[in-house]
Amino acid sequence: MLLLSLPAFAAETHFAAVPNAGYDSDDGLGFGARLEVTRVEEGVDPYLASLVMQGYATLEGYQHYKARFDLPHLGMGSAGGEWRLSGNLGYRQWENDGWWGLGNASVRQAEAAEGFHRYRLVQPYVRLTLSRAVAGPLSLFGAVEGKWSGVTAREGSLLAEEQPFGMEGGWTVQGIAGLRVDLREPEVTPEAGGLFELAGRYAPPLPGRVDAGSFGGVFGSLRWFWTLAPARPEPRFAFGARVMAEYLTGEVPFYEMVQWGGWIPVSGMGGSDTLRGVSFGRLHGPGKAVLNTELRIDVLEHSLFRRPMRWQLVPFADSGLCFGVPEADRSVQPPGGEWPVTHGVGAGVRAIFDTTLIGRVDVAAGWDRVQDGDDIQRSPDLGIYLVFDHTF
Repeated sequence: MLLLSLPAFAAETHFAAVPNAGYDSDDGLGFGARLEVTRVEEGVDPYLASLVMQGYATLEGYQHYKARFDLPHLGMGSAGGEWRLSGNLGYRQWENDGWWGLGNASVRQAEAAEGFHRYRLVQPYVRLTLSRAVAGPLSLFGAVEGKWSGVTAREGSLLAEEQPFGMEGGWTVQGIAGLRVDLREPEVTPEAGGLFELAGRYAPPLPGRVDAGSFGGVFGSLRWFWTLAPARPEPRFAFGARVMAEYLTGEVPFYEMVQWGGWIPVSGMGGSDTLRGVSFGRLHGPGKAVLNTELRIDVLEHSLFRRPMRWQLVPFADSGLCFGVPEADRSVQPPGGEWPVTHGVGAGVRAIFDTTLIGRVDVAAGWDRVQDGDDIQRSPDLGIYLVFDHTF
């Protein structure tokens, strides 16, 4: 109702309801649905308001139900700047989340029993973020996030054997604050400009010691886009790159090591949003960094239900590593002379409907460290992702 009642001259409300049948190489075949309601006005980027509701579950036990709203132009035109309010409410459940140990050189056991590297993680969460434009593209933001984590280790699994900090689960209430410099043109599918972000987060100890751990850290991200071939009707080429890094210190639960701070939370050190072709959560460490590159090639544009539809072919390459793990805590020491970076390469297709609804199919090959007896070698792995929204 809030979306429909927002006053705006010449504004329109767009609806999109999409059934979803997807596949992720980590979580298997899944089914769900997504509803997007967007309040748009010509000349307003990216929109006046947006509401997204999604439910999704896979045959392997992964579930994600969420609702997200975004009001990017609160107080537009008022003295002193412009406010943006967004919120996320959701429930996530992994029956097969992964634990391979700490450090870049942690290995997957080739002859391990089924479920040896897997465990169950349940996380309901809520988050509110408020930002304010203060000078041109510069804005300041603050966020509060609360979530509860429940961990169940399988009998005989590596997690049950190593018992990293965070096995008891519990509550985490985080405060996040930072700044953004947003020069993207446009915001949702950029073709030029970039976004710089610097933030810190802190999870204090809670009364009664019900918290999962008290920790804090610093997050930084830079993404940039270049239009390489803008001419039409020939295909248009845009190149994008993102570098993202974070370091956490304190009592860091092991599952928090694969969660990222910042204005929009990102999950995974591996998987569809960080390191494609590598298993979700494959790398664990207090510090982590990724580099993502994409070439976005417009191959077709047409109308669908009287609204614009755009198709992109996207080859990509990703690299990532974790750091800050004391040598004594590393699960495996890296082979001599090896630079501890994990890579993934692949290609995907983007279906962009009405400028804001983005469907994504990515196929990627990654390189994993596999131990077979006394031999440790890099072995190719395959990732297939049918998801929504750009990687960055």
